This record gives sequence, C-alpha cells and structure tokens, in this order.
Amino acid sequence: LTLANYDAMFSVDPVQASVGEGGHHGGGSIALPAISRGFEAFGFVKGRLTWAVGLVSGVGPDGVFDGNSSKDVYGRLGYKWGGLALDGSNADSYAGSRKNWRERSLRLNVFAYGGDASGIFGELEDEHAEDEPHDDSQMAIVLSSTAGEEIHDDDDGTAPNLFENSRSTRYGFDFNWTFDDLNVFGAWVSGEDELRLFIDDGGHRELVPSLTGQRDYEAWFIEANLVLGYPWLVGVARLEGVDFASAADNPRGQDWRRATISVTGLLRANLKCVLEHTRDLNVSKNYSTSAAISLVF
Repeated sequence: LTLANYDAMFSVDPVQASVGEGGHHGGGSIALPAISRGFEAFGFVKGRLTWAVGLVSGVGPDGVFDGNSSKDVYGRLGYKWGGLALDGSNADSYAGSRKNWRERSLRLNVFAYGGDASGIFGELEDEHAEDEPHDDSQMAIVLSSTAGEEIHDDDDGTAPNLFENSRSTRYGFDFNWTFDDLNVFGAWVSGEDELRLFIDDGGHRELVPSLTGQRDYEAWFIEANLVLGYPWLVGVARLEGVDFASAADNPRGQDWRRATISVTGLLRANLKCVLEHTRDLNVSKNYSTSAAISLVF
C-alpha cells in the first residue's frame, strides 16, 4: 500500500555497512534477495500449517546470476490460528459478511536462507567519492576507510578494491495479526556474511586480512494497517530499522531507522491514490512527502 519500499528487508548492504534506497540484488550485499531463479515446492497441511523449500541459483554482485556452481537453499514453515483457513477449506462454515476483510487471526512463520558466492567479486565504493549528505544510499562507513591500507583510485573516482562473499546465512520470523479492521504484521531477519576483501592492483588481488571476516546485522520492520471507516480507505504506519553488530574484525555500520505514514484510497478497482510521509530517524533533514495516483487499464 505504500510508495516506500521495505528497505530494511531488501536494501541492506553489509559489505559497505549501509542501507540504501532501492538496494542491491547481489551476493552478500542484500538482506534478502528480491529476485532469484530456481525451483520452489510449497503446500498446506490441514489448511493451517504451511511449508516451502527452494533451491535457487546464487545471485552475485550487480545482479549476476549463476556466477558459480553453488546453489542457495531456503525453507519456511508457518501456522495460522483463527480466521479463514489458508486453503479456504472452511469457507462454507466460516462466518462471512460484506466486510469480508475482517477476521481475527494470527499467522506466524519461521524461515532460513543460505548461500555461497565464492568466486564472484564485487567492487567496493571509493571512500573519497562525493557524498550526498541527505541521500540514504550514502549513509555508510566504507570498510576500506577503517583499515589503514592504501586505497588505489582510478581516474574515474572508483576504487578497484573487491569483495567476495564466501558464505551468507539468513534466518528469522514474520507474523501477521488481524483483529477486525486492524492488521499488524512484521518481520525480523538476522544476517551473517563471511566476507573476503581484496586490493586489486593491475589484476593482482591481495587479500586484506584486517577487512576479512564475518559481518553480522539484524533487520526488522513492523507495520499497522487500519481500515478507516470505508473498505477502500486504509491508513498505514510502519517503523523499520537495521542494527549492525560490532567486533574487532567487524567494523560497525551506521544503524538505521525510518518511519512511514501513509493513507491509501482505492477509489475504484483500477484507481489508487496515496498520500505519504517518510522520515529518516537518524538524519533529521532526510524526509519526504509524496502524493501519487495510479491508474491501471
């Protein structure tokens, strides 16, 4: 329902220890992959228990698919209490009404994801590149700036320092609670990346031990949607954040918080209007107010 994406889930860059608008679909530079190619099997057990398992090609930096022979695997297991069964099996006995968005239910899921991007290299940012002070994508501490190694800059201002994600794991849970006109849902993800960082000098890659090791972080969001008297008018409030761990070989990134408040009007089946305000809770001057009309035909 919102214009703002769920950046805490899909736009975390633990390599650069940052959170950026739009995010990156690559290797360890994501919280969860927004797109992958592969196979998934899923199903229901007695209409309440749901499961899914998947095998997908690894995703490398800059959206490179199948950058190595390794595959990523994931699984999800969940249960729903109350309300309409997930397979609709109790539709005949379930008390419906014209207010069919209403129910009283709780759904809880746990999930895990693991992958290996060995042999797939991405390029680090240049710490000397010009930053936009109020751009989310620049809220970073570039790891190379913490080590004291020499930084090699090309004429175009990019640093040919490379990273490789030899192992990444994600695990967490999500929930969805509905009580009549109120729907509250959210997720929590713990991420671990085993990173190897190199200085590339004329094609010769030299490992930087002080920048090689495990990077940990936690990403989360919680959102409340409320039907505002009419079934086509919905108010939204969301809080999301990312917390980076800190250790001797794990330079701490800048923790991030953002709040979103929105009102969406579905005036017709193909016409949607949105009025929305987002605010970065770390940088007071980083905020936006937007209005949008979407027409589908």
